[in-house]
Amino acid sequence: MKKKICLIGMGFALLSLLFLPLPLGARGEVKREFIFAQRLFEEEKFSLAALQFEKFLDTFPGDPNCDKAQYGLGMSLWNMEEYERAASAFEILLERYPESEWVDESLLQLGENFYKLGNFHEAISTYEKFIRDYPQSEHLPKTFYSLAYAHLRLEDHPEALKNFRKLKDEFPEFEYLPEVQYRIANLLYLTTRYEEAKKEYSTFISEYFTPEFLVQAYLERGDCNFEMGSYTEAAEDFARAGAHFWRGETLYYLGQYSEARQAYQQALEEPEKKWEVEARWGIAHTYYKEKNYAKAQDSFRHFIDSFPKSKFLPEAWLRLGDCLYYQNNLAQARKAYQKVIKEHPESRYVADSLYGMAY
Repeated sequence: MKKKICLIGMGFALLSLLFLPLPLGARGEVKREFIFAQRLFEEEKFSLAALQFEKFLDTFPGDPNCDKAQYGLGMSLWNMEEYERAASAFEILLERYPESEWVDESLLQLGENFYKLGNFHEAISTYEKFIRDYPQSEHLPKTFYSLAYAHLRLEDHPEALKNFRKLKDEFPEFEYLPEVQYRIANLLYLTTRYEEAKKEYSTFISEYFTPEFLVQAYLERGDCNFEMGSYTEAAEDFARAGAHFWRGETLYYLGQYSEARQAYQQALEEPEKKWEVEARWGIAHTYYKEKNYAKAQDSFRHFIDSFPKSKFLPEAWLRLGDCLYYQNNLAQARKAYQKVIKEHPESRYVADSLYGMAY
């Protein structure tokens, strides 16, 4: 999720306010009205500030500070999360005051409002215009950041990756650089470029340590290692991430069945029970691999009773039959094999069940 950046403050230095050559009393009224609106904004009374800026614009439409008031109106609405009205306010500023010193900030803030409204294509167009028109702006890093996230929300991973990389390379002092580094790694991971992703995750972990993304970085680097067959490294990463089920899977692939079973058991103890089915399935298989057929039999039977609609059910009946067979309980083994043949005739385990029946 994209971070909310407070992009631009009001920046209304009172000494810099310009006023038309009005009579002294009128000039004082203009100044008072503007200062009142600004102070409401600074006190975070955004609803009242918006009303006051609107009043200023309606009352003094020719004042040279109308662009500042229009910007203040837009920022007040932005902070009220009224993004459609805020976008309209910034569009008005861009149209009416093209020479204003607030044009660049307004253009960027318009893009931010489009983003908040979920109009990512418009946001991208606006950010790209800002980058073209204001290549020296101090707000350029934040623009690339928002542009990358807009592409990410559209699942345009190549463009998102390109802009995050550009941000990292050209603005190494950017305040959210650790997050940017994580996103680079994550996008490579999402596009199955596991070796590159692993390298970027390692950079993030060693150079850009931040708790916010650290667990996810270990988890995803672990999956990169798993997909590349580096199971020992994967197990270490999953352990650091507290991903007990996936650590169990990795240890299973390493043939460390007792350790895998312990990891699966830890997954079962997690309060959300996210991997309950898979962990129970893994435990049964560890006993089966160890040829502890009595324990495996109990585990497969428990699995069948606990998860009667599981996609693993046909294989569970087959493995139960095998466990019974290896313990010379041939009659019960035959019944288990028949369950596969009769109740799951389309299963790929029918052939093995027929083979078991024959013996």
